[in-house]
Amino acid sequence: MLSVVVAFLTILSGATLILLSGMLKMEMWLRVLLVAIALIAVSGGAAVATALDLSAGTFECRKCGEI
Repeated sequence: MLSVVVAFLTILSGATLILLSGMLKMEMWLRVLLVAIALIAVSGGAAVATALDLSAGTFECRKCGEI
């Protein structure tokens, strides 16, 4: 469940930055910077969500504790 929340917040923040860079009047270098920050944030959030989902997907045996 936590990985879904992380993924949702990551996509929301990345989409907000990309939309702002396209809708507001600003210089080109600032647009490129906002899109680059959005891509870094989305890729980092995707990595965190993947790591959370990977660790949540492992199960242990109730009797012996083996993974």
